[in-house]
Amino acid sequence: MKDQKEYEKRSKAIHLYEEGCGFNKILRMVQRSRFWLSKWLKRYKEQGDKGLKDRSRAPRRIWRKISDLLVKKMLSIREELESHKTRRSAFCGIGAEVIHWELQRQKIRNIPKVWYG
Repeated sequence: MKDQKEYEKRSKAIHLYEEGCGFNKILRMVQRSRFWLSKWLKRYKEQGDKGLKDRSRAPRRIWRKISDLLVKKMLSIREELESHKTRRSAFCGIGAEVIHWELQRQKIRNIPKVWYG
């Protein structure tokens, strides 16, 4: 509901601007700042009516995401440690620190830090 009212306010301001109404008069009518009107005019000129809609503020990319290949490698190391196939795995445990150590031992790059949460 609130988003629709904001969209209508933007549309009204743009419509008034295109009719030749003065900047200050538009600002008084919609009760917004000069920056607000400039921002929506710019978006309207670039994208048309689509530019008047709100944009998502969510990140477009997760920068610290662990690759699927690394996740598979970590799970395979954990399975090996749980199965106690080797003498080393029989005594070292199966926690995050041990998996991290094993990834380092295998010279795998871009290993995430061990986090205790």
